Amino acid sequence: MYLKDNFTKESDFDFRFNHNDTEMWPEPTTEMLDSFDQNGFVIVRDLFSPIEMEKMVKSIEGSNEFEKANFAERDVHNRKIVQSNWNVPGEDILGMVARNAKVAGVAEQLMGHGDMYMYTGKVTMKKPKIGGEIVWHQDYGYYYNNHALFPDFINVLIGLTKSDHENGGLQVIKGSHHCGRIDHGKLVGQTHADLDRVNLILKAQGLVEVNLRPGDAIFFHCNLLHRSGVNNSDHRRWNLIFTFNTMRNYHYRVDRKNGDMKIEAIDKVPADAVKKVHNLKLQYRDYHVPDGSM
Repeated sequence: MYLKDNFTKESDFDFRFNHNDTEMWPEPTTEMLDSFDQNGFVIVRDLFSPIEMEKMVKSIEGSNEFEKANFAERDVHNRKIVQSNWNVPGEDILGMVARNAKVAGVAEQLMGHGDMYMYTGKVTMKKPKIGGEIVWHQDYGYYYNNHALFPDFINVLIGLTKSDHENGGLQVIKGSHHCGRIDHGKLVGQTHADLDRVNLILKAQGLVEVNLRPGDAIFFHCNLLHRSGVNNSDHRRWNLIFTFNTMRNYHYRVDRKNGDMKIEAIDKVPADAVKKVHNLKLQYRDYHVPDGSM
C-alpha cells in the first residue's frame, strides 16, 4: 500500500523525502507528478540517509569484481568516464536500492505506465582532475536505435558523492522532453543530440545545474536533454544510476548479449530495505562491457 505525505516541495522541481519508518511505500505527491510531467525531472533531497549511503559506497569500494568490470569511455579531450553496467537487480545491497519502493516504486508512479523492469544499473565515476565530459543527449537517442518503440524509460540517478558543476555534475534542459526525440550522431564514440537544435532548445528553456549531495537523487525522463562536464576538482564524482523500462517495451530490446533472457517486472521491496542489509558483499553480476571499450 502506497502512502502519501513522504515528500515536501521546496521549489518548482525540488522535493525532500521525509524519512518515516512507519511508511515503507512512499507515493509521489500531485505536485511531484505535475512537476515531472512539466519539467521532465524531479530532484529528491535525502532520498537515502547517510547511513544507507555509507553502506552503498563501502559495498562498491570493497568489491574487486566490481572494479574489474569497470570500463572507460573517452571524451573529445581524451579524458575518461569510468563505469560499470549490469542488467539484473540482484538480492544484495545494490539490488535493494534498485528494487526499493522509493526508487523503482516512485519511478513507476512518475511514468504512469504500469509495471516496469530494470533495464540497466550502472555506477559512473569521474576521477579528480581527469574525469571527462558527456555531451548533450537524450537516452531515447540510444534506445530508439535499439528498436525500443516507446519512450517509456526513466532514470533514477543517486549521488554517491557530492555532484556539482565543479566536479562534472549533471546538467539538464528543463522541459526538453516535450520536444520529442531529436536526431543523434556520434562524437568520439559518444552519442550526441543535434547540437544546433540543442542550442535552440537551451535558449528557449534554460539550463538547470543539478547539484546533489550523497543520498540526493534525480528522476528524469528518457527524452530529457542532459549532459555533464569535466571534473576539475580534487574530489571524485560517483553516481549510481538505475534505468527502468515498461514491460510493453521489453521484447524489442536487441542491445544485450543475452537478448533472449526472460524479463520480469521488478520485485519491489519496502523503503527500509537498505537499512536492513548487514552483509555488504556484492553478489556475482553478469557485468556488461561494450565491445571496443578502452
